[in-house]
Amino acid sequence: MRSVIPKVLYRFRSWSVVKPDGSVRKSVAEVEGRFAYFSSPLRFNDPQDSSLGPEFAGGKGDLDRLVFHALADALRLARKNKCAITKLDPKDPEVQEAERLNQRREARKKSCVCCFSRDWTNPLMWTFYAQEQHGFCLGFSTDSALLLRARPVLYTHSPRDILHLEDPATGNDPLSFCKSTDWKFEKEWRVCLPEPGPKRVDFAKEKLVSVHLGYRMKDPQRQELVTALRKAGYRPEETQLFAVERLPMSFVLLQRPISW
Repeated sequence: MRSVIPKVLYRFRSWSVVKPDGSVRKSVAEVEGRFAYFSSPLRFNDPQDSSLGPEFAGGKGDLDRLVFHALADALRLARKNKCAITKLDPKDPEVQEAERLNQRREARKKSCVCCFSRDWTNPLMWTFYAQEQHGFCLGFSTDSALLLRARPVLYTHSPRDILHLEDPATGNDPLSFCKSTDWKFEKEWRVCLPEPGPKRVDFAKEKLVSVHLGYRMKDPQRQELVTALRKAGYRPEETQLFAVERLPMSFVLLQRPISW
């Protein structure tokens, strides 16, 4: 799975996020606190992401996604053998293979993932992940132990296409980096840790080399973000600030340096 890691990976952030309890969290806190949220695969917006189940494809928080994924193969084999799940023969090679796949699936569910892109210019990314240009995009140097773990998402027609791959350097399951070809516009890279998520991970050692501000961001938010950069100890000579602008009569996004 090894690929040449880009020198900079970009993380799109909405200005504000509504938490499950209804409260609002500002992503600018991640800048000031120098941390990043690593998500649980169970919370991904694509229910097929990480191949968490062969049949079920529930949404976030749905029981079939949270619980029944683990039973999918067993239910299939029980139907095939016309017996109850408890009557399946544990020595049956098909049952053993189903158990092996389930153990892999459970390990992926109990991981945490931080998502990046190698391209800050894609309008779809700004729409989906940066609150329709009200948010911002953080550019991190990959010259750090944590981000050197980053691997590209492989866009395929079937997860079977990558089952033969291995990543001995990190021990990551290749299915944690597998998505449908429909998502290839994201040009996504991920850092996957073998720890349950969601989780707040320290980014104090990561070099923030650029911040791109969505073209719909208001001046008060810009000032709040600059204040957060200063409080976090970032300096203009190390972290460049850019305003994103649209090229007139075009869909192309440009960047204009901003002094701060």
